Amino acid sequence: MKIYKSLSPLFVLAAILSTLMFPIRARGDNPQTTSEQFPIDYRVGNICSDNPNEVIQLDGTLHVNSTVVADPNGGLHVTSHANWQGVEGTNLTTGEKYHFISRGKSTFNTNGELPFTSTMTTHNNMVGDGTGVILVMQILFKVTVNANGEVTTQFAHQSAECKE
Repeated sequence: MKIYKSLSPLFVLAAILSTLMFPIRARGDNPQTTSEQFPIDYRVGNICSDNPNEVIQLDGTLHVNSTVVADPNGGLHVTSHANWQGVEGTNLTTGEKYHFISRGKSTFNTNGELPFTSTMTTHNNMVGDGTGVILVMQILFKVTVNANGEVTTQFAHQSAECKE
């Protein structure tokens, strides 16, 4: 699948930054929650089309809610949910409109010590209003925070399939 700008870095960065904003002393009986909004302005290749150059423009606001819980040993456990309901797509060739259906949430865990690496998986469906075609996307991330506390995100794997 051609991705002109990946959707994944925003979601991963939101989850990681939300985590790092909270003090590590947060306890399991005192979870910390954030709600963030991020503008979306991306283009993705339409793998459901016979035309290899067909592009879908995505616009709107991504809403990300994250909860951080620290365990007694200093570990952090983060659960994030991205709400794509405010994001719409427009096929730049056909004019067809698309909307997102978010499935589930992403989680990651760390022992609280630097450096750390964790992985997350996100699932999204993009549904065409006119055709009913569903573009199913799954994105696996590998996130690394180095010994200086600097966040780096390495794209691990992205897959998509077309369902009618």
